[in-house]
Amino acid sequence: MDRSSSSTDNKRSLLFLVILSTPALRLATVFSVNNPALYHLVLTRFADRGIINDERLNTALGLIAIFGLAVSAIAHPLIGSLSDRSNGRLGKRYPFMFAGACGLLFALLLQINASSIVVLIVAVFAAQSLLAMIQSPLQALIPDQVAVNQMGLAAGIKTVMELVGIMVGGLVVFLFLGDQNTPNSAAIMLSIIVLISVLTIIWRQREPSSTVQKTTLYQSAQTRYMRLYQDDDTAEWQVRLRFSYRSFQHVFRQRDFVWWLLHRVCFFTCFSILSKFAITYLEDVFGLSETDAREMQGQIQIMLAGAVMLITIPAGILSDRIGRTRLIALAGVLAALMMLILSQARSLTFAVLILGVVGVSTAIFFSVGWALVTSIVPQRQAAFYLGITSIATNIGSAVGLSGGVLIDEINQRTDSTQGYSVILMIGALLFLVAGLASQRIQERPPVLRQFENEVPATL
Repeated sequence: MDRSSSSTDNKRSLLFLVILSTPALRLATVFSVNNPALYHLVLTRFADRGIINDERLNTALGLIAIFGLAVSAIAHPLIGSLSDRSNGRLGKRYPFMFAGACGLLFALLLQINASSIVVLIVAVFAAQSLLAMIQSPLQALIPDQVAVNQMGLAAGIKTVMELVGIMVGGLVVFLFLGDQNTPNSAAIMLSIIVLISVLTIIWRQREPSSTVQKTTLYQSAQTRYMRLYQDDDTAEWQVRLRFSYRSFQHVFRQRDFVWWLLHRVCFFTCFSILSKFAITYLEDVFGLSETDAREMQGQIQIMLAGAVMLITIPAGILSDRIGRTRLIALAGVLAALMMLILSQARSLTFAVLILGVVGVSTAIFFSVGWALVTSIVPQRQAAFYLGITSIATNIGSAVGLSGGVLIDEINQRTDSTQGYSVILMIGALLFLVAGLASQRIQERPPVLRQFENEVPATL
């Protein structure tokens, strides 16, 4: 593979796209194991010791995850903005990814072995910050290094890699957090594979941005702003803060991007509902034990990810040909219908089949939705804009996790498991909104996209 700087005008090989998405695989593994499995393990230990109320386990699970998402939401755009403006020897993305990978092991071990709520909060803060240092720059590598007419294929491969990571995560949960229950070994293995994947991509492909001078369009816009508004009485940090505020204002004046953010919030609310309360759902609705529920969650995770992988890349390629918003809308309608059916399911086998169909729709949301946003954000500010998308992702996930309070409240008041049915019906409505929101986005032809990248950035 060519290690020299490259232009996004050149068509990339399949091997290049796979290597570019390898860290996404490893991060997906960490995320799928950490939340809910590791969170559930630590909080269950707290419940056994009387630190938290056992009847409020869903609430505690949702709150600690929301805190982690809040940290991630703040860290992603900040790190993305710093990455956009960096120009070190390794490039502007790789140094952040390497630093985050090096510190991940210590944060995970601290989290797993937390002895109090305070220690757990500190550990979650550290882990989410380090994961953001890897993920935020990583998200910008595709628009940095892939041509517009390959965005669908690249996003499909990225999604497949993430699904493989989820499958590996399910296997880790099954092997390390089931009967064996060796979470420290899981943390060590997860940290090692993340570090290896980051080192591999740094070694295999030099960043084209590492050869670009610091006068990028984004930096020139900031420089012009500072020249206009900085005087002897104004500190540089005040001008930079004002520039960042103006940049956020500019982001939310872009209609297509705002509609995509709404789509993302609704989708990840549903995704959070489905994934984060799976263990307690299996315990309460189908009567599985805590250990059996974690093992079953791992097995379902593997099966669903494997089935979804079969359609992700074809969906990405198809979106390049017929349009991305159409596929997303279809996926939203299908997922909404399946969620309504799932809310009334009382057979485990039937529920798994329904989840398989929802998983297919979810794969389209992941791959085609990501291809859509990478085609509408300014390429020169890719990490900053994609950092903003992480805020939408985290808001949606936090809203979904807050459903834990609703589940516990309804279950206690009705002395039943109706809380899960209610939250699944809410998820059905939000899946529909997520699909319809994409119809408000005007897809841009590749020629227009390339032209916009040549136009000087303005505020």
